[in-house]
Amino acid sequence: MNDIPGQGLPTSIRVLPNGGTTIVTVIGDHDLTSAPVLRASIERELAEHRACVVDLRGATFLDSTVLSVLLDASRRSREAGFELPVVLNGNRASGVRRLVKATMVTLRTFDDLDAATAAARTVRAPALA
Repeated sequence: MNDIPGQGLPTSIRVLPNGGTTIVTVIGDHDLTSAPVLRASIERELAEHRACVVDLRGATFLDSTVLSVLLDASRRSREAGFELPVVLNGNRASGVRRLVKATMVTLRTFDDLDAATAAARTVRAPALA
């Protein structure tokens, strides 16, 4: 787990293996200070040929830097032959949910971690560069 110093609620990025998939859980407020940690966490898993799921249910704020990291990670996952499912808080009024849904049309989003994990394990042919 990587704890990110910040104000207010605890902020962390947790990386936990779950069978053949890794769950990257984002908790609290995230911006340009924590984006490099998120990027490195996902890149490390992809370098080891492990599919990832990004769990944003505990995220309370994401800025454009973090959204950029997610878009780049999604592209890199597809190039490696994986999906990068993103789990969102089921609360339709969630600011993080609304932001991701409005700006991230290329990400597959789920309300359920189990469904996202199953989708991550679906290996596709790597994208051609």
